[in-house]
Amino acid sequence: MIDTTTQRISLHEERTWFIADPHFGHDAIRQHCNRPFPSVEEMDATIRKNLERVGVEDTLVVLGDLTWNNASDIDVKRLPGKHRLLVRGNHAKQVVVKSCKWARVCDYLEATVLMPDGGKRKLVMSHYPMASWAGARNSIHLHGHTHGSVPPMATEFGGRVDAGVDVWQFRPIRLRDVIAHLDEIKADGFAVPGDY
Repeated sequence: MIDTTTQRISLHEERTWFIADPHFGHDAIRQHCNRPFPSVEEMDATIRKNLERVGVEDTLVVLGDLTWNNASDIDVKRLPGKHRLLVRGNHAKQVVVKSCKWARVCDYLEATVLMPDGGKRKLVMSHYPMASWAGARNSIHLHGHTHGSVPPMATEFGGRVDAGVDVWQFRPIRLRDVIAHLDEIKADGFAVPGDY
């Protein structure tokens, strides 16, 4: 059960997925972000198909800009998972934000993630990337908004990663994918205090 009344929540590493910036129904995003789809319908269908990776008992965290739709919350209703969390983006339409299908809606979210080895990781989530975030040396900052234009950054025990569909082949990602990505970057060195 997710406690939606507190600022901090706990998430499970294996059962929590992240996605940002699908922009369902937004035809112009195909050109703006060079998305390789001949139509907005094919783009939407591909992203929805990829969301099938999210299990019925899983949590899906949307880091903003789910849809371009301002007439209904159909895009929210189509989302998989048991718990759906929205961190608002700059295209947060009221009909989407007010959908009763969200377990939580916020502008900023911190979470403790329970890892398979019994350890914990701290996540800081917002739609917008931060140059420096709470506990940047040892926490992971997930964001959207930039459509891959802001490079990821590894810190000593954490880092910053764009969870947007333009970065992750139009798929949702799990925390383990993010950690593996940061470990690859860290192999070439990591940022130190003063860099973030």
